[in-house]
Amino acid sequence: MPVASIGDLDFVEADAGFFGLLRGYLLLGLVIGVAGLAVRLFRAVRERRRQIEMMRAMGSMSSGVRRWFMTKATFVSLMDIVTGVGLGVLTGYLTTTRSTAFGGAVLPFAAR
Repeated sequence: MPVASIGDLDFVEADAGFFGLLRGYLLLGLVIGVAGLAVRLFRAVRERRRQIEMMRAMGSMSSGVRRWFMTKATFVSLMDIVTGVGLGVLTGYLTTTRSTAFGGAVLPFAAR
């Protein structure tokens, strides 16, 4: 069984630090995304206050109004998820196939 050298351990520590940094960025992005969705929905309620009052005056139940906003939130969330995943996959693909940061090494998951 080969013994790891000091250089290998430095690489593992640097790798763990890098992935910790990426996890931090992902968490920050998640928090910002949730806050952005909350702000959008809050503004939608404020801007459509008259429409909501009119719907209630015509006999619409509060559950129908709530369902309307939940449908809007679901649609906006799905569109944001699709956009984020698409841009993430594109960025990952371009980074692994066209970047010179890997010194010309062929990565097993990026091999064609």
